[in-house]
Amino acid sequence: MIHPMFHRFGLLMLAVLSFALPLHGAAPHDLQCEYLTDPLGIDVTTPRFNWKLSTPEGVRGQKQRAWQVMVASSKERLERDEADLWDSGRVESSQSTLVPYAGKKLVSNQDVYWKVRIHDKDQILSRWSAPARFSMGLLQSTDWKGPWIRHPDAPVVKHIWFRKNLTLEEPVKSAFIHIASVGYHELYVNGKKIDDSLLAPAATRLDKRVLYMTYDVSGLLKTGGNTIALWQGPGWGRYAFFKTLPALRVQLDATTATGKSISLASDTTWRCEVSSSENIGDTKYKDNGGERIDSRGFFTDWNAVGFDDSKWQLAAEAPINAELSAQMMEPTRIIETIPALSVSGDDLAYKVDMGKNFT
Repeated sequence: MIHPMFHRFGLLMLAVLSFALPLHGAAPHDLQCEYLTDPLGIDVTTPRFNWKLSTPEGVRGQKQRAWQVMVASSKERLERDEADLWDSGRVESSQSTLVPYAGKKLVSNQDVYWKVRIHDKDQILSRWSAPARFSMGLLQSTDWKGPWIRHPDAPVVKHIWFRKNLTLEEPVKSAFIHIASVGYHELYVNGKKIDDSLLAPAATRLDKRVLYMTYDVSGLLKTGGNTIALWQGPGWGRYAFFKTLPALRVQLDATTATGKSISLASDTTWRCEVSSSENIGDTKYKDNGGERIDSRGFFTDWNAVGFDDSKWQLAAEAPINAELSAQMMEPTRIIETIPALSVSGDDLAYKVDMGKNFT
């Protein structure tokens, strides 16, 4: 005969186990917004969500019967289940791709966090997914505060350095920099390259549309002096064909810890200089998509705080009329380095054997 105390203990254990079981069903992961992982600066006002399901080993015929999405204005709110932007509630659906956002209206520069949980084939409720993120770009043309700028007299084939100093009186809580460029660009904040992207932005017909990139620079700005610096390269612009010149449009939008808004836009107070270390003016290199680099003309601290740019020229406004759109695709990155197996030749030409065919 079972003692009543053990009987009650057994019921308690069963209750605990039944409560824990939902955490061992299917679980959502690999969350994406507009087919991108944690994208910044999107310009889709009704973004769509995707997720995948992980299934415990040995479970067959697993499927999703229902889902719930929570969307919040901060990661902290999301962790507390405060869905101040959207709580879908339970939705009876197997859909896990292109689920449209249906919450409060999203605005420019808004930082957004979201998570999802599902009910599986046995109606077991999953744990919440890890939080995902996206941010909004500049949704209206009037959100751009400054003009396009360019070097006042540099040839179109040159590489240009741009700089702007900024003093902050208090720490920032969040900060985004939006950059549109006719030609390629790289962003540096206080001497540090902001990410691993290259050849940004992606190619477009430059007289019609230019893509802009959004960067989170919250962790790089500091109280006191700061420097926003950009390298601009000619890229595959075909400027003569499109009847346009290399140019930049830049905007920093930040919020301090006390809620103060800070904005810095490109204008004619920005300083610019031709990079003497990089030159694709030589047809011998240019016609083959290459460039000639002379490192003797490179200044290692051109993008750092304290660099003396007083002899650099002031930027000029550029007459760019193309429409601006967010770059809604993965950037170009270095994903592999292939070492040469052998190099032969003389001073006029070299043959490099990479050991594999590639384009």
